[in-house]
Amino acid sequence: MLFRVAVVAMVAGACGKVAGGPVVDGAAVGDAPPDSSPPTTYGVQVDVPAVMFGGAPQCTYTITLKQLDVKLAILPSGEVVSGQVQDLNVEDVLNVPPCTPQTGHIDPNIVTYTFTSAQPGTTGKMLSFQGATTNNPQATLVATLVPAGSAYTATLVFQRIDGIPAVNWMVTTMVTLSRK
Repeated sequence: MLFRVAVVAMVAGACGKVAGGPVVDGAAVGDAPPDSSPPTTYGVQVDVPAVMFGGAPQCTYTITLKQLDVKLAILPSGEVVSGQVQDLNVEDVLNVPPCTPQTGHIDPNIVTYTFTSAQPGTTGKMLSFQGATTNNPQATLVATLVPAGSAYTATLVFQRIDGIPAVNWMVTTMVTLSRK
C-alpha cells in the first residue's frame, strides 16, 4: 500500500509545465527547428551608375553610389537574420545654369545601413534598413529579395529624405548576391 502512495505521489508531483509545449509534426512547439544550420553570408560589391537629380530653380546634380557593399546573413529557410549595406556617396554638381562648378555639393562620404526587418512581399521578401545617424545625406533603404537558384537577387531603393524635395534623389539598382 505504501508503494502505491509513493507512485501516485511521484506521478502527481510530475504534473506541471512541460518544456517546449505541444508536439506538432514531431517537434515540440517553441523548440528550435530540427535544422539549426548557421546562416550563410551572401553579398556583392559593385559601383552603381550616376543618377541625375535637382534642376531649375535648383542646381542639377548627380549622385553615384561607389563601392556598394551588400552583405546579408540568410538561413537555409530563406529567413534573413542580419545584414548591412555600405557605399561611398559621391555627389557632383553639373555646370548647368544657374549653377557653376563652384556651387556647393556634399563631399564624398561613406554611408551605412543596418538590416532591421523582413516582411513577405508580392514578389519576394521586403527588407527594411536603418540608416546610420551619421549618414550624409540622410536616406531610406528598402530592398526586395528574391531567391535565384543558389543565389539571390536584390532590388535596392535608396531615397534621400533630408533635403528640399527638388533635390531629394532616388537610386534603384538590382544586384545578384552570391555566397561569400
